[in-house]
Amino acid sequence: MSSSLYAGEASNAVNQVKNSAINQAFSYGDSAVESWAKENLSSLRLIEIETKTRKSSKPTFRAISLFEITGNDFKKLLTQISYSTFDSDETLNAGLVYRMMNSDMTVIYGVNIFYDHQFNTGHARTGLGFEMKSSA
Repeated sequence: MSSSLYAGEASNAVNQVKNSAINQAFSYGDSAVESWAKENLSSLRLIEIETKTRKSSKPTFRAISLFEITGNDFKKLLTQISYSTFDSDETLNAGLVYRMMNSDMTVIYGVNIFYDHQFNTGHARTGLGFEMKSSA
């Protein structure tokens, strides 16, 4: 084999090790932020953060959160907020969710409204949804 082939293989190996180390650091940071939020934000019901490197590109980032605004065991008003990046795309999603549960706690049903905005294109959309889930 030629020395340039070995150099290419070595370069690929170095890049793989570097990307793995960066992704592990991102994962540690993402977990630290998630842990802090769960401990300090009492109305937080869900948080997921993910940051990853990609070959020859900007890192991707995704964060989603769900907060309870008000409610009880059978009815809840929630807000969901997410933000993500992919290449030059940056998208914000925000929504309100109203969920109810029957007295047997076997059926969840609700309604939601969301707004999405993609910053680089100015594209925006709203959505309205209905949901129902049964364990029976």
